Amino acid sequence: MPFYLTELKLQNKLDSHFKIKLHKLCIDIVEQQLAGIIDALKDAQDGANNETKSSAGDKHETGRAMAQLETEKLTTQLTEANKLKALLQKIDISQKLKTATAGSLVKTNKGLLYISVGLSLIHI
Repeated sequence: MPFYLTELKLQNKLDSHFKIKLHKLCIDIVEQQLAGIIDALKDAQDGANNETKSSAGDKHETGRAMAQLETEKLTTQLTEANKLKALLQKIDISQKLKTATAGSLVKTNKGLLYISVGLSLIHI
């Protein structure tokens, strides 16, 4: 039995370190998304500014409207990505949890599941 307890304590320690790394990876992914959205917003703004320098007419108005729609879409994505980052930052990964909730690392027959925010499948 003592071997099992030692093994279990070691496994919990490994899970704790793994969970810390996994949580940081989730934050990094969201920060990469934020950086991409911010770059796309800058590009959209530059495109809109260049469009205002174009000649007047229907083509000009259509271009401006499309740039405005793209900016609105990206602004919504930026807001959602900021919400994800805020939720991740609220998770206390040092807690030992008895039920599966935000911050839990759950072992299933399909693999490990880290309960946090909605990101795509992460292969490690």
